[in-house]
Parts: sequence; C-alpha cells; structure tokens
Amino acid sequence: MTHSRKERRALSARAAKQYGIKGEAALKIHDAYKALEAGNIVMASKIAAELAQAGTKSEHPWIILGAIALDRKEGETAHQFFVKAREYKPKSVTISSGMGKAFVLMADPFTAVLEFQDAIKLGSQEVAMANLYGELMRMMGRHKVGADNILKMAHRGRVDALYRIAGELYLAGEFFPQAASCFEEAYRIAPTAPEAKLGKVKADMLTHDYDSVLTGTEALLKTNPSDELIVMRMNAQRVKGEFDKALATFEGHDFESTADYQRGLMVRANIEQDLGQDDAALATYQDASYVSDQEEHALGKVLGSFLLRRREVDAAWPHYALRQPKANRAAIPLENSDPDNLSGRARVFLMDEQGVGDQMALLPMAVAALRDLGVKEVFFVTEGRIADALRENTLSVTCISKEDFDNESYSVDGSECVFLADLCRYLGGLCASGLLFGGYVEADPEAVAAQRAAYRKIADGRPIYGISWKSAGSLSGYVRSVALQDILARLPENAMVVSLQYGDVADDMWEARQAFPGMTFLEDQKVDPVADIRAALVQLAAVDHVITIDNTTAHAAGAIGHPDATVLLPCGSERMWYWGVEGEEDRWYGCLKVLAQSKPRDWDSVLERLS
Repeated sequence: MTHSRKERRALSARAAKQYGIKGEAALKIHDAYKALEAGNIVMASKIAAELAQAGTKSEHPWIILGAIALDRKEGETAHQFFVKAREYKPKSVTISSGMGKAFVLMADPFTAVLEFQDAIKLGSQEVAMANLYGELMRMMGRHKVGADNILKMAHRGRVDALYRIAGELYLAGEFFPQAASCFEEAYRIAPTAPEAKLGKVKADMLTHDYDSVLTGTEALLKTNPSDELIVMRMNAQRVKGEFDKALATFEGHDFESTADYQRGLMVRANIEQDLGQDDAALATYQDASYVSDQEEHALGKVLGSFLLRRREVDAAWPHYALRQPKANRAAIPLENSDPDNLSGRARVFLMDEQGVGDQMALLPMAVAALRDLGVKEVFFVTEGRIADALRENTLSVTCISKEDFDNESYSVDGSECVFLADLCRYLGGLCASGLLFGGYVEADPEAVAAQRAAYRKIADGRPIYGISWKSAGSLSGYVRSVALQDILARLPENAMVVSLQYGDVADDMWEARQAFPGMTFLEDQKVDPVADIRAALVQLAAVDHVITIDNTTAHAAGAIGHPDATVLLPCGSERMWYWGVEGEEDRWYGCLKVLAQSKPRDWDSVLERLS
C-alpha cells in the first residue's frame, strides 16, 4: 500500500492515537488491518509477522496473526498468538473474543464460554461472537444465563441482531416473556428487516396474539416464504380451532428443511389428537421419527408422553428416554436407571428435571419404584425453593438443594445419580398395582391454621375459593388456560376469591372486581408462589375450595391431598400424560376432582358442571 507524504503524516497521527504506538509501526498496523478487512491474508500476515519479529511493543500484530489463524481453523496457533497479545493488553474485548473462538476450535467449550463472558463484560457488541456464545450456552442447557448476557450486549448499542439472538436463546430455554420482549425490541429498531419481521411474528406467537400471527405469516409468505413461517401458521390455526385449514397449510407446502418438516408433522399429530384420532397421531409421530434425528429430544419427549398417556409404558420408554440431551446423558447415563444398577442400593440421588409441577408429580412415583427395587435411602436434588417445599413428606425422602449438594461432602458415586423421570420406565408395574400418589407432602400445620383463620376472618362466613386460571408463556399453557371471569360466573355471588395464580395478574383481578362487585378478591402479597413454594402450599391448604387448570397448582393440590380441589382439563394433545387419555378420574393422585373437555377449546360445557 502506498500513500503520499501528506497522507502518511495524517494516517500516522490517526494510527498512533488508535493503536497506542508511535511512528512507522503504527502505520504498518493500520495497513495490516486494512489488508485483513480486504481479505488479503498474505499481506496482513506478512506485515504483522514482521512487526512481531521486530519486537513491536503492541498487542495488535499478535491480534492480527490470531485472527488469521482463526480464519484458517488453527485453534492452537490462534491461542498462542492471543496469549502473546494479552501480555501487552490483559483486558481487551478483541483478545477475549479471539481466545474464546480459539478454545472452541480446540474443543474446550467451557473455557471458551468464560472468555466470551469476559469479552461481554468488557463491552463487546460483536454479533458473530454472540451467535457462537449463544450456541454454546444452548448446548450446555444454560439458556437464561446466556440470553441475559447477550441482552446486555444488545442494550449497549441497541443492536437488533443481538436482540434477536437473545430472543432465540430465551425461546429455546422456554423463557417466553423475555423472548417476546427481545423480538419486539428488534422489530422496533429495524421494522423493515425481514429477520425482524419474522421475530415480530414469533413475539405474537409468544404473546398469544394468533390473529396477528395469521396476518403476519400471510404477508411474509408472499415475500419471504419459509418453512418456519408455515409451522407457526399451522400452530396459530390449530389454536383457533381451524383444524382443516392447518392441515391444508401443511399439505400445501413443500418443505426444504427436514427439521421444520418434522416439526410440521408434530403439529399435525397434535391436531389429530385434538380431533380424537389417536391412532392417526401415533402413525404421524412415527413418520416424524423416520425423517431426521435433529429433533430427537423434542420428538422423543412428545411421543414418549403420548404413549405414557395411553399407559403403553414399554412402547413409550425408548422414546421418552431420548428427552435428555447428550450433554446431560454424559453426566448421568440412562443406564443408571437399569434394575441391575439400582437393585438393593444403599442410596440413590434423584436429580431434578422439568418444571415444578412435573417434579411434584414424578417424585412419589420415582420413590415408589426405587422402594420396589430395594433402595434403602433416597435423596432428591433440586432447586432450593422446591427442596424447602417438599422437605416435610411421607416418602422418607431427603430433599436437598443443588447448592447444598454441590457444597457438602456426599462422596457421590456417579452411578448413584438418576434423572427423576427415568424412573417412568417402571410405571407399568406401579399402575397395575393401583398405586396412587396424592397427599405425600405436609404443609406446615401451624402456618396453615393461622392462614386459614386469617382468611376466614376476612370472609366472614362466606365460602373461600382459591383459583388458578392460566399457565403463562407456551402455546400448550394458553390452550390449558381459562378466562377468570368464566370461572367466577359459576361461583356463589358472595364468594371470597383468593388468587393462587403466579405471574402478573393485576389486570385480570381489576376486571374481575368490576364484573363481580359482590365478591371479595384477595391477592395475598405475603405469598409469592414462584419464589416461595412452601408458603404457596400453606396458602393452598388454607382455602376451603380450589379450582385450577392443569398447572403447578393442580399438582401442588394433589401433593398435599387437598380435600376439595377441582382440576379443569383440556382434551387432545394438551391433556398431560399423568391424567390418562380421557375420562374424569384422577388416575395419578387419587384425591382430585377432574372436569374435562369433551371437544377442543370448549370450556363452557366444563364450567357448567362446576358446583
């Protein structure tokens, strides 16, 4: 590269300021970076190598050499160059990012993540690094931590691409409100970008604005058709009960992506279940399993759950066993649940998985299976808030928090650890024996008595109903939810209503007060059902009557054996496997009153039977 004398003086001054080094070396560093940007790797490498060999006291020659090594996929070499660069500048966004990429090439993802997080702390806004970091965090199952960090990057410069990356990672981890917020922010920043428009449709899906999903997908399919849009459109049509249209959308599209075709088949199987065509749904799931193994975890869980709902345990188990990703199986192998490994053991550590309600449902089943296998002592390792809530139980299980498990000296043999739901493989024998799992948790009796007395004082003789009416976030939760006012319309006009609902329900409660002025409504600010599950169990036990959809509240009512709890169940694929395929018998806890839909989306006929 040649410059006039005047240009060289100006460039030297700017380069000295930018690169922190004076003289000819600054200009050479500038030329090397320009060559690198232009794709002239040979020139960039030559200049940077000369500077390095000349002992130039700057990190930049080594950064350039490191970048070239990364481009050539030479991880060890890149790492060595960035180590040299760090000698001159210990705290550098570019060096930390480069080091992270080098560790990825060296197959050391954990150190790579630490380097990327250092780069984020130092102010990185690099989209390529965020993509790589997000993928690593996804593989490790650390979705929220990763998305939170990428969101910090996005906020710094209001970069739409970073908001979308954070949104996708939140979505993969099922943090739906956060995902929707990120997609909406990306759309506000760049409303004409095709990627932002796609993200807006995802936000509409996550906020359950299915009319907008249909409008958005129709517009985008005309200009930017994609398999992903087709699957979202199918889901929106299905939720609205437009089953024929959803099936026609699937049949009329020529999928390019095997993964999206597989997802489309899974939506079709859900529709077939909604229509009561379970055998057709099974055939569709089987077709999906032949397409690809890209979605084997998701497909394994849904097909396994479908078969468990039919109580076809032997057929379900090979599929349900796939629900855990390989990284988790490397830590806790499936073989740990084999009878040969478990029979007669002195102790077993059950490791948590899935949501709070699922853990409440699965724990007594898993313990019963272990007792049948002759296991003497059972520990349940879970989040602290869940361990506190389930600590007083009739199962003789020791519940410990993950923090205590990590910090205390249990001297655990890896073969002693089993994922909680891996014990579902023994469900067939337990069901055949007629075993039921309700009433195994004892809410603090003194706290329950005090809470009940406080509520009865407010009620002043009126009936006290605890109600939970919605499940936030997912499409499945939306289909299982019921409008609060539709429930209230079936209660005594003078009822006292205690909200058992988690999440922000201020608007729902305000509207209910306006619509039912004769009722008394209570949102107990002392109870946070998400952060303090133990207090939520006390509150649940303190109300006279419980009406809940199929969410955590339903499983909590079953776990404490509430004497008057009614669970409202949907039909079709959203009917969770614990409850069986159909009917209104509580086949899991044995203590709940079940009212179930006979046709999809029809809650009126269910609510008419509330007494």
